[in-house]
Amino acid sequence: MRSLLITRIALYLAVVFILPACASLQHEVPVSTPTPATATTAASPTPSGPRDYRIPAGAFPLDTQEDCRTNASITSVDESGFMASGTISMINGAFALWCPGAQHSWVGTLSYEGYSFASDAVRPLRFRVEADGSYKYVGGAGTVTEPDGSEITLP
Repeated sequence: MRSLLITRIALYLAVVFILPACASLQHEVPVSTPTPATATTAASPTPSGPRDYRIPAGAFPLDTQEDCRTNASITSVDESGFMASGTISMINGAFALWCPGAQHSWVGTLSYEGYSFASDAVRPLRFRVEADGSYKYVGGAGTVTEPDGSEITLP
């Protein structure tokens, strides 16, 4: 009898306190959308504005062509690799940070393959690797400096 009472109290507490908290959680699911690769620079903005900014396919080498669910914050880049945290997919027994569907948040000011990402401290720049290998801006604020020196300010 006593264990039944404890079970009912635990169930009541879960319904009253835990379920409402879970209902407010949000989850982003990476979606690959095949679109042609284009690069937008300050000198040639697209009609839709900075939301359509993307780094062309081939600028960053992919770990695999297979879709993944990587969602990582990149906090450091050097000649030996990346420092990243979050969810990093494993494909064929190897970590896949750069794969179609991967989402990256750039924390701080970091450079990779000639591009410099200078993120806002509160809203870091976020990009997604597209199916065609391009790197699409999806959110956050900051500045991207391209290899030719042009600066792109993103909202």
